[in-house]
Amino acid sequence: MDQGPDKNNNKNAPAATILTLALHAILPTAWFVFAMFVAPLFMDSLDGLGVNSGQTISAALRLAELSGRYGWLFAGIMACFLAADGLIYTALLRSNGRSTAAFWSATVVLLQIAATVFIIISVYLLLLKVTAAQT
Repeated sequence: MDQGPDKNNNKNAPAATILTLALHAILPTAWFVFAMFVAPLFMDSLDGLGVNSGQTISAALRLAELSGRYGWLFAGIMACFLAADGLIYTALLRSNGRSTAAFWSATVVLLQIAATVFIIISVYLLLLKVTAAQT
């Protein structure tokens, strides 16, 4: 008798979901730490040097400042996203099996990595601009 896709793996669903959510929370937590401690110092340094950072980077730094100032709100939003992520992962794991849930998890992690790379490149380009302005 066919019991559907990966019904034997349902026993591991809670542990897999907790592990996945922990993995999915790593980069947003790092972004939050950056917003709380690094971004304000970075903004003060830029203001002190009188460098125009551009609209995109300026908007990102202002967003970081807001998330640092209203950390409780950022934590609440992150908790809601992680809860939705956990529900989606668990539903995929139970209905479609481990491979679909793994695809979802990989997609979330790759999007987080892409956003992190974008932030790093933007900050690096701004630092190059600051260095060029000082010479």
